[in-house]
Amino acid sequence: MLFGVRRYDERFEADYLRSLETPIVITKDDDEETAAAKKAMNEVKIEINDRMRAGESLAQILDETRSELRRLAEIKRMVKSDILESAKGTVSTEEDAEDLIKAANILLENKGIAPLKDTTMLRKSLMLRSKGTKE
Repeated sequence: MLFGVRRYDERFEADYLRSLETPIVITKDDDEETAAAKKAMNEVKIEINDRMRAGESLAQILDETRSELRRLAEIKRMVKSDILESAKGTVSTEEDAEDLIKAANILLENKGIAPLKDTTMLRKSLMLRSKGTKE
């Protein structure tokens, strides 16, 4: 990596560009989740091709995507941290914990960020943290 820009060798770029040429086929055997993932990947391939035709390099696109994913992950981390901090002494039931997580997910979705997925550990942490402040 040179000055924050990752360099990709010619072979990687050629292989990657070749992979963009062929759409991922959705078959009748694909379940709904698999079909949706394949459709999303085909849309990403089109977007990358369009951006490259507009003059962006593959390295620019991948670096920007990586930075954006890191930014989104940091926002989610901050939301989880804020939930845990605000829950001290206020979460007395599983339902309270679930309501707090639902509110956080609405906030994330309003910002165009995927919601928190596996929230089991977060719910348990909320309950433990709340119990710890009552003693």
